Amino acid sequence: MKVEFWTTGKTREPWLREGVEVYLKRLRRYLPFGMVEIPDVKGGGRLAEHELLRREGEALLGRLKPGDRLVLLDERGAARGSEEFARHLERRLQGTENRL
Repeated sequence: MKVEFWTTGKTREPWLREGVEVYLKRLRRYLPFGMVEIPDVKGGGRLAEHELLRREGEALLGRLKPGDRLVLLDERGAARGSEEFARHLERRLQGTENRL
C-alpha cells in the first residue's frame, strides 16, 4: 500500500517546503509515501470561496482510483497528536480498522 499526501497548489514558503522534505524522508523509511501537488484551480482568485472549494474537491475526487481511500485533514476536524495518528495509520495499513 502506498500513502500519498495531496495538497492543492504549491507550497511556496521555503521553510515550509524544507519541513515537508524532512518529514517525507522520515516517513519513507517506514512505508511507501509520496506527496502530490494538485494544480491550483485556474482563475480561482476570482471565484467565490464556496465555488473554489467545490472545484478543488472535484479535482481531488477526479484523481481517485477504484480501491483508493481518501482521508481529509481539516482544521475543524478531530485533533490528533502525531503518535496517535501514527498508531491509527498503522492499524489501517494492517487492515484492522476501517475508519480513520
